[in-house]
Amino acid sequence: MGKPVIIKAKKDYDGVYEPERMNWLRLQYYRYQVTFGPYVFTSHETFVFNTIVLLLLFLIGWAVKSILVKLAPPLWNLGLHIPSATSYFFQKNA
Repeated sequence: MGKPVIIKAKKDYDGVYEPERMNWLRLQYYRYQVTFGPYVFTSHETFVFNTIVLLLLFLIGWAVKSILVKLAPPLWNLGLHIPSATSYFFQKNA
């Protein structure tokens, strides 16, 4: 019996062209194009679709900001009336 022959397998990706990494913003734009489908639209349809998407995002952001501005003072005042954990554990010994 001879010595067993060990064949070192070559990795599948050896010698395969690796494209440059896409930056994060381009990757997100690609995902948007593939998910919502504006890549199949004409340039005018894409413009209208993107305008509607941006308008909806702006209006949602404005609504969230408006709600937070009205909600923030009551939450801030509520926090002032609750004793903090540090004042409970670190009281001065009088």
